[in-house]
Amino acid sequence: MLQEKLRLALVDFRDDEAELCHRALGWLSGMSVDAIVHRDSTLGDRQGAQFGTSLRFSSLPQLLDSAPESVDAVLVNSPRGDREQLVRRALEAGKHLLVQSPCAMASRAAASLRTLAEQQRRQFMVGGLDRYRPSIQAIQQAARTGQLGQPVLLRMHDWRPRDKSPGSIWDRVTDLLDAACWLFDAVPLDIAVLGQPPPNSAADPPDFLQIHLGFPLRGMALLSTANALPPGSGYRCVTLIGSAGAAYADDHDQMQLLLQGGSANARRSNEELATMTTQLKEFQRAVVREPSPGTQRQDCELPIELAELAMQAWSIGKPVRFERMEHGSRNNADPTVV
Repeated sequence: MLQEKLRLALVDFRDDEAELCHRALGWLSGMSVDAIVHRDSTLGDRQGAQFGTSLRFSSLPQLLDSAPESVDAVLVNSPRGDREQLVRRALEAGKHLLVQSPCAMASRAAASLRTLAEQQRRQFMVGGLDRYRPSIQAIQQAARTGQLGQPVLLRMHDWRPRDKSPGSIWDRVTDLLDAACWLFDAVPLDIAVLGQPPPNSAADPPDFLQIHLGFPLRGMALLSTANALPPGSGYRCVTLIGSAGAAYADDHDQMQLLLQGGSANARRSNEELATMTTQLKEFQRAVVREPSPGTQRQDCELPIELAELAMQAWSIGKPVRFERMEHGSRNNADPTVV
């Protein structure tokens, strides 16, 4: 039975992520962090003090075995290799899940988690995706309301210093592919990938990838990601050009330029905080109000499927094609080599 507040457990959050969550909850009502799970006891104690909870555990099974009624939902930011097991354990215990993208090591595993969530009638939401960024949501809204016309060309760049690039570069590819499908509202027909260094070189995996996507109606996307920049702040930008207009967003000093007629204006923002707030608000809405618990294929395993195909295209040096049941919709897809 859901309490008045949605009681959360944070699992393996970095300190900067916990700080964003703490600040975001200050803007939201009806949610609280009631338990901290962390394999590093020092970080766990620090975050427990930050959220004012004495429920601190070294593992998720320890929490679920000793205090299962203390939380309603679990937020998992553990290393990717551990996520599937932790999500499965939490779902089996009847908890709602918000898990960092990608939610599993393989698309088949992600599909099995989605099925389990449906069987347990629990919400299973994949977080950390670019679609929760306010700047990208604004672009998607402009595209969806027809302000841009038919989407034609998407360019997305996400370049990060090595010291600010947790996980594999393929994890970032998963998020970029999800955002591209979301902005086009379609699955790509073709995927081609260039990487540096190339496959089978001494350095593996690559530290730079450029991904070309061919969408229905002659739409195309160029996505690039790097995780070997010199120390600094990195760079991220999105441009979507349509048949009737274009939209652009970047992260330049968190400054948003406003052109709405008359003189130009600008405002500073914290998009990382806004992204966390949007994500938590959407999760709360889904748990409290959504009549059909679970998650959709396009939000769960499809981005991982696309990343697997991108990895295949990079390794063989040839484009890979999707063969789909319905032209242009995000549904079942089987790959073939072009």
